[in-house]
Amino acid sequence: MTHKQIQKVAKDTIAALREIVRPGMTEKYLVEYSLLKMEELGVTESWYKPLLFAGERTILSQTAEEYAPTGYCIKDNDIITLDLSPEKNGVWGDYARTIVIQDGCATDIKQLRDKEFLEGLEMEEQLHEKMAEAAHPDMTFRELHAIIDTFLQASGYKNLDFLNNFGHSILLDVPSGTFEELTNDGRMFFDAKCTHKLSECAMFTFEPHICRQGGRYGFKREDIYLFVDGKLEML
Repeated sequence: MTHKQIQKVAKDTIAALREIVRPGMTEKYLVEYSLLKMEELGVTESWYKPLLFAGERTILSQTAEEYAPTGYCIKDNDIITLDLSPEKNGVWGDYARTIVIQDGCATDIKQLRDKEFLEGLEMEEQLHEKMAEAAHPDMTFRELHAIIDTFLQASGYKNLDFLNNFGHSILLDVPSGTFEELTNDGRMFFDAKCTHKLSECAMFTFEPHICRQGGRYGFKREDIYLFVDGKLEML
């Protein structure tokens, strides 16, 4: 599989989950559903296991080693975030979305009534637009992080990531079994310290995990980006 193909596995899995998620389903059930769906699509390995948080648990930022899905039951009006990283033959994807449940089913942003849910999803869209507008190959991750973090805080939101980053580079030809999370794995992190230029990696994720200052819920939107002939494109 190419990176584009395996990223599509993650996208298709989350799209399928949007169709089936209903009140009463648990985090554990939805994680198992995601694993089975990815297997159906030809992928049995993951860089890390699916990370799914529901309700006010969406505000949590945890490593894959710390994470465990719970028996929390989805409510009629609720929120979930699913982060997937399918991997096959050393090629891996990374994709996350926050899904809002309204009146018992996943609901498009244009139909949302809950202000916090609506504004959180809108802020994620704005952050991705801001990043795409500002990024260029000779910019460092630190420089781009400063632009995004300033915009985020000025908008009344904060970064929930436990490492205070917005993403990382995508490594090439690294099977999931060799991954040692956060220790010597070779990634460049999209944070306030990284002086590597964006052009120094083949591709990178942008995955702001945010909440409104004083808010109850977290939001996340993750995509992989790369430069093609100097122009930033989403994988």
